[in-house]
Amino acid sequence: MRSLAQFVELLRKWNRSFNFISRQDIERIVPRHILDSLTGVNVLRGARILDVGSGAGLPGLALAIAEPSRSFVLCDRSERRMRFCAAAIRDLGLENVETWVGDFSPRSTPEGKFDTVVARGVATASLVWDMVRPVLSPNGRV
Repeated sequence: MRSLAQFVELLRKWNRSFNFISRQDIERIVPRHILDSLTGVNVLRGARILDVGSGAGLPGLALAIAEPSRSFVLCDRSERRMRFCAAAIRDLGLENVETWVGDFSPRSTPEGKFDTVVARGVATASLVWDMVRPVLSPNGRV
């Protein structure tokens, strides 16, 4: 997929300044980060997906490229990381993704419920569950 290759190049370019990915991992970006992110395609259910702790858009942007019929919200506390994601969304021409800067405090949660919530390297499963339970649809999955 051309868009995945473009995303990898954006990650490499921006990583020089922002160090999103360990410099030792930069040559293993595809197997270690992109392919790992894409394994999540099999667990996605429903139309609305939330990526918690998205960082540099992993796994959310990779999944959004692979699943253009679904709607994705990338969430991170860091405005800097979400600025990168917003630039990547624009550069890749993705219309199924939006960003959200937040910390899951009651005042800052996104509107609506999500069918699937994904998280990669954010926290323990029990902590992620406690964070996202309020925004998960009744039949949603984490």
